[in-house]
Amino acid sequence: PKTPKPPWYERSKLILKLITFKLKQMDGFVHPYPKMPWLPLLINLFFVGWGTTISGLLKEGGPCWKAVGLGVVSTFLFVICLEFGYFTLGISWLVSLALFILHVYIGYLGMQKCK
Repeated sequence: PKTPKPPWYERSKLILKLITFKLKQMDGFVHPYPKMPWLPLLINLFFVGWGTTISGLLKEGGPCWKAVGLGVVSTFLFVICLEFGYFTLGISWLVSLALFILHVYIGYLGMQKCK
């Protein structure tokens, strides 16, 4: 007979896949730019969301409006959360940090797809 797996087993496998970049949910937002694969990552490091917007617009076969919308809305939300961070006692700064990490991750995945 098989021994039952603990309840945290599946969750730990999911977290391990997330950490090792093996989940494919973000592929709809990742559009590699073969001429300069590091460009969306670099833009996302300095202007959160704009690298995703530009890579969505420069996609072969026409723009991906889903990625463009994510980039524009994230940029707007990032700026609003930065401005209201003082009034929310820093909680909205965590949202800004999460958006920064998300877009750097999207830029990194785009760079990895070009290899």
